[in-house]
Amino acid sequence: MSEAAPAPARRRLSKPQWLTLGAAGFIMSVTLAIINAFYAVRGAEVIVQPPEQVLLYRDGEGDQAVLNFAIRLAMINAADGAHGDVLMKSALAFKGLDARFAFGTELTPVFGDDDQLASGCDSGARCVALPGLKVTELGETTLDVPGGGVKALTAGFPLVEWNCEGRDCAKFADADAAATTLAGKGLEPIVTLEFFGDGDRRMTCAARAIDEAYLKDNGWMSARCRTAGVTGDPWL
Repeated sequence: MSEAAPAPARRRLSKPQWLTLGAAGFIMSVTLAIINAFYAVRGAEVIVQPPEQVLLYRDGEGDQAVLNFAIRLAMINAADGAHGDVLMKSALAFKGLDARFAFGTELTPVFGDDDQLASGCDSGARCVALPGLKVTELGETTLDVPGGGVKALTAGFPLVEWNCEGRDCAKFADADAAATTLAGKGLEPIVTLEFFGDGDRRMTCAARAIDEAYLKDNGWMSARCRTAGVTGDPWL
């Protein structure tokens, strides 16, 4: 009858090794606690992408027409799901003019042939149809940016005297007056974003000059941002 093989001896860790493992575990616990505490205080961390292009379009006819400005907002909240944020206020200004316009509506622009754009308007929305362009205005919405999520939309700003603050508001009496005011020089819009928890941002875009005659005749025009940026730091 064969003898059973002896059990392998257990290797015991020396006291210095136990101290090393204990210290590493303690440091890791403290590090995780600091990270969790930081994000509990820090809250949302909203990253705003620079704009790529802007859109101007006319809504209405005659002296009742309004020129609208549209720009895409793309925002990423790098915090976890427990730290969402809300865009409380947004305003538009133009370099060289003392006029500030409040956010008016979320909208969806669609470009294409008139036949392709001839379909009806979604329930609860308002549509503006122009040659080669259809804009669906969705109204004011709560612009929330969930933690760990993305929010992307096109924001519309009516460029009209009743939606304006500043000394130059009278230059935006109607769509034609607004087009004349903005024409002849490079278009340099500045959009400010005020978040509930994560401070303010300032989006800038430098685009080509507005062709006044084309805008008035066609009813709309778009322009790419030759240079663009986002400034403004979070509160922490």
